[in-house]
Amino acid sequence: MLLGADGEISDEEVKILIQILHRFFTDEPELEIVTDPAVVAARLPEAVALLNADGDATSKNFVLSRLTDIALADGALMDAESAVILDLAHQMGLPSRVAYAVVVGAAQAVGFRSDVKLNRMSEEIRRGLQSGFARGHLPRTAGLPSAPPVAAVEGKA
Repeated sequence: MLLGADGEISDEEVKILIQILHRFFTDEPELEIVTDPAVVAARLPEAVALLNADGDATSKNFVLSRLTDIALADGALMDAESAVILDLAHQMGLPSRVAYAVVVGAAQAVGFRSDVKLNRMSEEIRRGLQSGFARGHLPRTAGLPSAPPVAAVEGKA
């Protein structure tokens, strides 16, 4: 369910999935990949239950790390992808802070840098911009004079 969570399935994500399956689980990963979303959805609860019954924290962290590797393969961790990962962590009984640490660790391992303050600032600015656009006007920069209307600049005012 992670693949396609952001609305797209990239070649990079599929390649990482194949590499993970080949490296850790099977010599023929193409035979193990389930392509039917309904079948994946039906099997997922059983897989989570098995991991909960037989897996320890290290096993669960491994799964989250590999899922993060797949999600990051296309160069970004989208909200929908992180939501799937955090939901699976919850289903596996892992606290959110542990899941977040695993995701950040996996991201850093593949070269992504987590900057919490920058992320928070970016989110606040994005929300402000979106609310300004939604109201039908552009946000103004505080302390700067507003630009004259385009018609006045072109001499038509």
